[in-house]
Amino acid sequence: MKKSRNRNNPSKKISTSKAIKLVLKENKPLFAAFGTGFVLVLVIGSTFAWSSYSSWVKNHMQSEVGTLDVKIIEEFEQDSVFEQGKKITKKVDVKNISKNPAIVRVQFEESTATFKVDDSTGMLQKKKKESSDKVATTSDVNSWEKGNIYQGKLEKEKFYVIGDSKINYQYKFQETDTRPNLLKPFSLVFSNGVKTVPDVTSTDPYWLYDDGFFYYSKVLEGGTQSGVSVLEAVNVLKENLVNPSKNKLYKIDVSAYGVRANSDSLAKWTPSQSVVQMYEADDKFEK
Repeated sequence: MKKSRNRNNPSKKISTSKAIKLVLKENKPLFAAFGTGFVLVLVIGSTFAWSSYSSWVKNHMQSEVGTLDVKIIEEFEQDSVFEQGKKITKKVDVKNISKNPAIVRVQFEESTATFKVDDSTGMLQKKKKESSDKVATTSDVNSWEKGNIYQGKLEKEKFYVIGDSKINYQYKFQETDTRPNLLKPFSLVFSNGVKTVPDVTSTDPYWLYDDGFFYYSKVLEGGTQSGVSVLEAVNVLKENLVNPSKNKLYKIDVSAYGVRANSDSLAKWTPSQSVVQMYEADDKFEK
C-alpha cells in the first residue's frame, strides 16, 4: 500500500540496494476514505529499512449519501535506517478536504510474516524458485502466506521461505495478553490525545478509541485538519530482536473515514453510545 503525507525530510538515507522502493500511485480520489501505510523490512546484515507508499483506496460506503472526502496527513521518517529500540516518527492526522462539516474516524491494520530458519545452521532457508512456487511481495500482504517465497535483495536468484504470518489484523488499543505473538515485537506509540472514555467537558480535541476505531472528538469544518495527532511513532522492541538475521516483514495500513456531521450519517457506522454521546456534546453536530 502507500503512504500519504511526507511533511519532513528524512534525517538518514539508506542505499537503494537495501531499501524496498514502492511507487506512488496517482489514482483519482474517491469518496470518504484515504488509505496509507508503510512496510518495515528487516534486511540481512542487521539493516532495518522502512519504505512508504501512498494511494487512494475505495471505501465501501463511497456510493452512499453522506460520505465526505478526507485525507491522512502524515509526518514520517521515510526511508530512514532503523535501529532496534529506536522510535520512528509516524505522526498521523486527518484533514477534511470537502466543503462540509465532517466527523472522522481512523483504523489501523497490521500484517507481519517470518521466514523459515534452517535448524542445523540457524540461518534463513534459501531456495531457487520452482514453477509451483508462489512469490510474496511487500505490497500485497495477502501473498504473505506460509510456504510462499520472498526474493532476496542481494542474491536475486535466492528466495526465502515464509514460515508463518498474520495479515490484516485490526489493531486494538491497549491490547496486551490477546495481541498475536507475531505482532508483539511491534509497538505503536499513540499520542496523549487518545482516550477510552468520552470527556464531554474537554475543550481540547482528542481521539476516542472504540471497538477498533479512533474517533476524532470534534466536528471538522471543511478544509481543516485534526488538532491533535492520533499516532506518534512506531517502535520495534529491542528485546524481541535478539537475532536480526531472522528476517520479518511488517506492514501497517492506516485508513481514515469521514461522514457528514449529523446523526443519520453517524448511525451508518453503528458506533457505541459513548461515541454518540461525545458527538452530541458538540454544538456543530446536527442531532
